[in-house]
Amino acid sequence: MQVTPDRTSANLTPGSILFSALVDGTCLIGQFGDEVGGYHSTQARPISTGQCLIGAVPSAG
Repeated sequence: MQVTPDRTSANLTPGSILFSALVDGTCLIGQFGDEVGGYHSTQARPISTGQCLIGAVPSAG
């Protein structure tokens, strides 16, 4: 599972966060926040790194 930070570099609450989970070779990707109108999700193939999100995104336990 991956999740984007819940604080910005200016220590503010972001308008939304992204999260993903790799399930049976498919990425379940979600976005949640007031600025995006609640919860949205989609499924996609993993990227070439085998992960679901691009960039330095910390993994959650």
